[in-house]
Amino acid sequence: MTIILNDNSLLSTAILWKMLIWVQTSQINIHPMLYTKEL
Repeated sequence: MTIILNDNSLLSTAILWKMLIWVQTSQINIHPMLYTKEL
């Protein structure tokens, strides 16, 4: 994943973190076994 630094870097980082958290929680809720294997 590439993070482009610009005037909106903080906003972009916040959005990326929200997406990552959402994806991780979704994986835990939908595929708990698969998520555990990936860890």
